[in-house]
Amino acid sequence: MLSKIYQLAPKSTIAKIAKRGRVCKGDFFTVKFVKNYQKGPRFAVNVGLWIDKRATRRNKIKRKIHYFIEQIMPELSNFSYDIILILRKKPQDFNRLPEDLKKCFEKLP
Repeated sequence: MLSKIYQLAPKSTIAKIAKRGRVCKGDFFTVKFVKNYQKGPRFAVNVGLWIDKRATRRNKIKRKIHYFIEQIMPELSNFSYDIILILRKKPQDFNRLPEDLKKCFEKLP
C-alpha cells in the first residue's frame, strides 16, 4: 500500500486537479497533474466502473497500481506534483503497466 504521505486524500483537491490539471496520456493511463509545494509527489488512482463493475476487482487493480508506483518511487522523489492516474482501459497483461507508468512520468515537465 502506498504510504499516506504520498496519497491525495480530500476530494476537493482531487476535483481541483481533475478540472485544472495538465494532461498526459499513455497507452493505459491518463495522467492529470498540478505542481504542489511539498516534498515529493502525491497520487490518487481512479479505476472506473467501465473497467469492471465489481468493486473488489477495481480495488485489486488499484492495489497493483499502488505497488507499481512504490517500485518506481525512488525515481520520482524529485517530483513535486499532485497526480491523478486514471485507468482508461482494462489491461490484459499487468506486466505492461509499469512500462506505461514510466512513460507517462517521463513526459512530466
